[in-house]
Amino acid sequence: RDAYDHAFILFALATVYALDQDAQVRAEIDALLAFLDGHLRSPHGGVHEGLPVSLPRRQNPHMHLFEAMIACFEATHDLSFQNRAGEFFALFLANLYDKQKRILTEYFEEDWSKIEPVSVEPGHQAEWVWLLKGFERITGCPTGQRRAELLATALRYRDEATGCLIDEGDDSGNIRRSTRRLWPQTEVAKAWIAQAESGEAGAADEARTALVRLERHYLSHPVRGGWYDQFDRDGKSLVDTIPASSFYHVLCAVTEADQVLG
Repeated sequence: RDAYDHAFILFALATVYALDQDAQVRAEIDALLAFLDGHLRSPHGGVHEGLPVSLPRRQNPHMHLFEAMIACFEATHDLSFQNRAGEFFALFLANLYDKQKRILTEYFEEDWSKIEPVSVEPGHQAEWVWLLKGFERITGCPTGQRRAELLATALRYRDEATGCLIDEGDDSGNIRRSTRRLWPQTEVAKAWIAQAESGEAGAADEARTALVRLERHYLSHPVRGGWYDQFDRDGKSLVDTIPASSFYHVLCAVTEADQVLG
């Protein structure tokens, strides 16, 4: 039983429920929440990675559970989902985010102490910008300061030749892996779109530039509707296939651009 997978099942159920408020789908949502509460909650906060319980703890499943709770609220307007999203926001502020270094940490011990050396994924930094905007939308809780910090830090980890985000850095701003996957580029576009939605000066232009970069380097593929998934530092494609896992990121970025930028 994997917490990350359960987050996406919950997200999917919320999306389906939003279509026609089917009572059976709502029952599935409630059953999944009962499982999370009864079997995956950690006494230290957040959820376990899965069953059987294992380490390290990761911010990633918590990020997607945060996303799922926002989606559940938007689908149901049930205030309990605001509260659940608030729990993950509190976890972000208390444990996942280093306010001094302005970085999102990826891996932790059971008690949320950081595992050294600290890994920074700029794509996740950008993804949280978009999610914090979603949380602000459903709660009214201001998130502008943290969004600005996260985005500024993400932009420190870029490939000089293309301007694309690289896959991994350290907590001092150095690049650890100079490869660059597709999904971080969609997330930095979404981050700028979120900032544009908030009225940040110049954010809409930055969002459009990020989308052009995404199209030029990743979506201009011989297979129509396909994409290149990862490049090395010299611009050589490292993945011969078109991984379906990236489709979620592409679709979200295009949908957000259509809704906010027009």
